Amino acid sequence: MQLWRQRILYILKFIKEKKPCRVLDLGCGNGKVLTYICRCMPGIELYGVDKSEKQCRKLKRKFSGHGNVNIIFGDFLKGDFEIVPVDMVLIIEVIEHLDMGEVFALLQALCFKLRAKYILVTTPNKDYNKNLDILTEKGLRNKDHKFEFTYEELIAFMERCTAVFCEYDIHQEYCDKSKASYSIIFERKNHEKEES
Repeated sequence: MQLWRQRILYILKFIKEKKPCRVLDLGCGNGKVLTYICRCMPGIELYGVDKSEKQCRKLKRKFSGHGNVNIIFGDFLKGDFEIVPVDMVLIIEVIEHLDMGEVFALLQALCFKLRAKYILVTTPNKDYNKNLDILTEKGLRNKDHKFEFTYEELIAFMERCTAVFCEYDIHQEYCDKSKASYSIIFERKNHEKEES
């Protein structure tokens, strides 16, 4: 099975387990993740955000008949739009396109301002790249990638996140059988108590 399909199945399984009412897909790109969530779980209110105006226009047309899908043009890092509170944020294969300062600014906004119950981040596993034929000069999968984590780098990143975002439990999994992508899961502590 293709890696992107395995990743989609992993995301859908995660959403089914956590049962969010509202999901935000940051950097939704071509809307593939939104499409699968919309098909498999039509009762979830979905928000897709992307900083490509052209992509957002396409997605608004694509989802025009779906009242539960909201497409927003904007750059979350610049704070040029407001978002309703959501239970879950998806950041799927996005952080590697940012520099590390931007990654932490994004996570700070999500953890301290939006305070989502769950944040699911997926990003390439650099250790997997030895299995690939076509890489950039820097040994990355895409020329737009600013970094990719080895396992040791991922652990160091998560330790830094744990120190900064202490309201969240943070752990790592793999999105696919071949371990081509990491999944970093942020779960806000005590959110179950807040709901009761």
